[in-house]
Amino acid sequence: IEGNLVLRGSIDTLDVGGIMNGADIVMPGLRANHIRLTPVLTNVSKSVGGTMNLHSDTVSLSGVSFSRVGGDVSFGQGQDGSYSVLATELNGPVIASVGGLKFTEDTAIVRVDSLSILLDSKRFTLDRPASIRIEPSLVVVDTVVLTAGGDQRMTIAAHLPDSLPIAAKLVIQGIPLSDVSTIAQSRIPLGGDLSGTLEMTGTRAQPRLNASASLNSVTAGDVKVAQVAMTA
Repeated sequence: IEGNLVLRGSIDTLDVGGIMNGADIVMPGLRANHIRLTPVLTNVSKSVGGTMNLHSDTVSLSGVSFSRVGGDVSFGQGQDGSYSVLATELNGPVIASVGGLKFTEDTAIVRVDSLSILLDSKRFTLDRPASIRIEPSLVVVDTVVLTAGGDQRMTIAAHLPDSLPIAAKLVIQGIPLSDVSTIAQSRIPLGGDLSGTLEMTGTRAQPRLNASASLNSVTAGDVKVAQVAMTA
């Protein structure tokens, strides 16, 4: 990692600019050929303003490979801001999101205004704006719903305190396994439809998982199964 940062002003009114470059970055679950971070920030010691730009080429995140990942974050006087993200997978799918940021003392709220996953023949889009609230001892995901027309729907909601009982739920309705295979870059082509529910309860230290799923007209390579039902 190398770069050049420029600091201007005093301790009370400090501005930060410059550029940072990293090559051959390897971390748990992450590999990147090149990462560039460009901050243009004002008054970072009190009410930060300005922008930060992130660009990365040839990234692998938890086994999913991207040809390019880019993002921008803008700050307005330390209280509000906005973000945009655009990521292109090596095999074609494009993931994009735009939203807002709000900071109040030790709490950050991410407002997801739009989220989409573009495949060859369809686009999953956010059904309505959602939010993610991050506190020192609590994370709340306020119902993210992605749809692709008809009955194809994915819903995620979560309430995750540090020590109190947690609640998280993922519901999938009528999602083609071919879409899952494409997004996850599965080596084996999949076919059929998936519907299911995954619930997490208990605590962070001792979580409990309950899952149920049904798959119809399943194909995995040359293997074909009419119907599969699972409960765990």
